[in-house]
Amino acid sequence: FWFPTMLEMTMMGPYFGGYEASRRYFSDKCNFSTQHGDGDKATASKSISPIASFLAGGVGGSLFWIVALPFDAVKNQLMTQSLEASSLTSSSTKNIIYRNGDLRTIHQILSQTLARQGVSGLYRGMAPALLRTFPANGATFLTYETVTNIFAENHLK
Repeated sequence: FWFPTMLEMTMMGPYFGGYEASRRYFSDKCNFSTQHGDGDKATASKSISPIASFLAGGVGGSLFWIVALPFDAVKNQLMTQSLEASSLTSSSTKNIIYRNGDLRTIHQILSQTLARQGVSGLYRGMAPALLRTFPANGATFLTYETVTNIFAENHLK
């Protein structure tokens, strides 16, 4: 039960860190930002443009999967092992029988994957993951920034 939780907690650093770093880059270096208010520094607020927000969200989501995919590959192999339960009760899992010498532990899965396929075996499926995650996370952060700006503008009035 600890493995998925550890993954989620560990991968949030690259996700939000990548978003924030690319958000700053796009708004400062590429001038993808807009100015709100009357121009006075005390009342004006600077917000990121929709393009920059979308791109920064896509970068954050992509960094998440670049770091997370090896762990996810091991987790998926662990979860999809061929198991045949023998006399399995709800309180005991001691009688699980593995068919055909299937992978049993995280260490065995990782070792066998690296031996058979190398590091690239841990990154199988990277292209579809990135193709899905870039627009999905771009839209997520675009929505977040848009709603935040709407609330900020209403608060300034």
